[in-house]
Amino acid sequence: MTGIASSMTGVSTSVTGQSARVTGVSLSCTGTSTGFTGASTSVTGTSTRMTGTSISNTGTSTSVTGVSMSTTGASTSVTGSSMSMTGSSVSTTGMSMSETGIDISISELNLSYTNFGDSAHAHELKVFKMLHLLN
Repeated sequence: MTGIASSMTGVSTSVTGQSARVTGVSLSCTGTSTGFTGASTSVTGTSTRMTGTSISNTGTSTSVTGVSMSTTGASTSVTGSSMSMTGSSVSTTGMSMSETGIDISISELNLSYTNFGDSAHAHELKVFKMLHLLN
């Protein structure tokens, strides 16, 4: 060590029975200053690199791009399906329905009702009966 002043006053360093052996390792510190001041350990410019180890899986995608959850102008056709709803409640509020140019043809419609108290439903049954008579 040339040009480096090492001063240790009142410090006794004793290593007994310890053998430190490094073979084939070259440790080069150029322009590096390692200072221990007031119990401060400073490590500058230390880089840990692992080359050739890949933690990434290629070909596995967790994100799906270009999927549309909205369907516009779709036509749903169900043929030969049987739907059974038990205990279901369907409530439609503020719905506006406009039907233009609808042709209704009913053949062999048999209606049977007794003591229908609701005037609105009774009116609908009269309309269905009238359509049945027209056909």
